[in-house]
Amino acid sequence: MRLLHTVLLAILLALSPVANAEPTAQDVVTAVEATYKDVQSLSASFVQVTRSSMGEVRQQGSVQLKRPRMMRWDFTEPATSSFITNGSTLWVWAADQNQVIVTDDLSGAASGNDMSQLLDDLSKLGELFNVETVGQEAGSHTLQLTPKTPSTSIKQLQIVVSSDAYTLQRIVVVDSFDAVVELDFTGVSLNTDISDERFNFAAPEGATIIKTDGI
Repeated sequence: MRLLHTVLLAILLALSPVANAEPTAQDVVTAVEATYKDVQSLSASFVQVTRSSMGEVRQQGSVQLKRPRMMRWDFTEPATSSFITNGSTLWVWAADQNQVIVTDDLSGAASGNDMSQLLDDLSKLGELFNVETVGQEAGSHTLQLTPKTPSTSIKQLQIVVSSDAYTLQRIVVVDSFDAVVELDFTGVSLNTDISDERFNFAAPEGATIIKTDGI
């Protein structure tokens, strides 16, 4: 009887998945890509910390992203400003100066290397980046990424996603000058109904408008 019990226990253990097995880098990449493959919009609150040779700057606000290549970053502290693009025109507004910088031609922007393409990038991480996991913590997975194509805007990228729904929690970007931007997200909502008009900008009355030649 004892022998039969032992055999049955061995069979059950053999058929059961390994408890608490950590996912591989490819497992996490596949899950993130699947999560964001059909996501058309994202909205969240954020805290951003920028570190460079000029020092450290801490900001916070809200972000809205929508395919294709639309984004709106509204900074509320310490100063009010916005970065808005509808995919073809970029507006940068500084409230304290009542100044708007307008870039009308974004055709020269580097593909896959700007935040307006974040939703697309998350759905094809394996195509754009060399990937390795660098951290497994309770409730989250961390991916360390390096672009497969050299970029001036991204030297290294770190993404933290939740371990249950694989939603975005944190991004750390290191550029070619070793400046670091850390973005922590809260209240992330996917596929909410965001009007395209949110990604256009009308300059306030009396604003100084500066036009650039494109990037």
